[in-house]
Amino acid sequence: MVDFDVYGIAASILIAAIVQVVKKLFGIEKTEPIIIISLVVGLVLSVCVKLATQNAVFDEWFGVIISGLLVALAAMGSFDFATKLVGPVAERTVARLSNGK
Repeated sequence: MVDFDVYGIAASILIAAIVQVVKKLFGIEKTEPIIIISLVVGLVLSVCVKLATQNAVFDEWFGVIISGLLVALAAMGSFDFATKLVGPVAERTVARLSNGK
């Protein structure tokens, strides 16, 4: 089996992250559209990697796009994590302050 990575990032992780973004953007909960989206994202990513091996200019810009995408995905994930972590704590604190405790 060949390892498929995109600039050192496993393609499966990148595809899963992109699919999560699409799911949140469009409110998709059903399995069938997610499978199709995963296949399309995987195919597009595979074609882009192949093109990047054949064209130095495309390789450079593809690297810039992937890097920006990864930074954005990491930021979104960090924000979601912080919101889920801090949200309940903040709600309890507000409730305590409202009750005078």
